[in-house]
Amino acid sequence: MKNSGLEDDAGSSVGCDHLGMTKSFYRPRILVFAIPAVALSTLAGCQAGYDQLQSDGFLTTIDGTLWRQIATIEDPLSNDMFGKAKQDDYLDELEVAHWSGDLTSVADLRLADGGAAIYDVSTVGSVISYSVFISSGPRDDGPTDDGEQYLGPDTVYTCYGIKANFHSGSSAYVDRLLWSGCPEALVDALPDDALFVSDDVFDG
Repeated sequence: MKNSGLEDDAGSSVGCDHLGMTKSFYRPRILVFAIPAVALSTLAGCQAGYDQLQSDGFLTTIDGTLWRQIATIEDPLSNDMFGKAKQDDYLDELEVAHWSGDLTSVADLRLADGGAAIYDVSTVGSVISYSVFISSGPRDDGPTDDGEQYLGPDTVYTCYGIKANFHSGSSAYVDRLLWSGCPEALVDALPDDALFVSDDVFDG
């Protein structure tokens, strides 16, 4: 079984909205970023070269080709996430698949081909919370940006949490929370060599 970024546990939850609260095996990173509404609209500064692995098997840098494949999915979604003024329309305006947690519907998401889904959606007062899963899909053929033979994984994936606060009555103020694992059901839909990458690796 591929590494989902989650340690073994008897828990049955398929989501990550309660990371660090009731399921210690999710092991979320401590980093929490408060992001203005106009931020993260464009990813920049990809890193080329061979993938580097931490001792726990997570990628800490990313091949330029896979970086760009993630960016083509994440950039439009990020633009949708920020600057939305109406809470009632926020989720409907996100052009991304919504996963309810139903295991039988995972195949419909076609994540192995590359794409994104949101899950664990909840609304409490003026705050909408959800998690995001993004898969690069199969890496395009070719060498690294340095012209070397590519020897890394064919697919990478990431996931993170979003909290959109509409309390001010203006555009949503959005926080991103970095997860260190993803729902096993979604990871299992990817090729066996797929590896997790924390979303901050894709920041410019």
